[in-house]
Amino acid sequence: MIFLIRSFAILLCAVLLLIGYNYIASPPMPSVKAEGRMVAPTPGSYCWESALKAECVDMAYASPWEQGLKKAPATVKAGVDILVDFNKQPLPGSLRAELWSSETDSKPALLQNGIFTAPKAPGIYVYHIFADWEQGSGNYAFSIEVK
Repeated sequence: MIFLIRSFAILLCAVLLLIGYNYIASPPMPSVKAEGRMVAPTPGSYCWESALKAECVDMAYASPWEQGLKKAPATVKAGVDILVDFNKQPLPGSLRAELWSSETDSKPALLQNGIFTAPKAPGIYVYHIFADWEQGSGNYAFSIEVK
């Protein structure tokens, strides 16, 4: 009898974990660190499907530059590593990024193993990140000021 109760409890916990995993209502937020300090990303538009609902949310930003400057830029030294990590890893090969140096000037950003290298030239920059998961996709932006 104790075996049946214990088995039922384990099965119930597993089912609840799976439901909770699929119930996440939006893409995971990235953790961004530069020089040991957290950098606050701003979430952008996303599409996400969970066990109970599916939705696409459109954020009203004129550009990734505006999205990234929604929060104050983090001050960093030229050439430092910036680490981007998700508590739920994106699909392999789906994490990509752009580096914006003005409202209209962007280029693909080199991202290796979740690490960017800050530009060497002083100025304000915005990183725009895109990622995909089985449940959907999302984008994020954050800004740095290289001194």
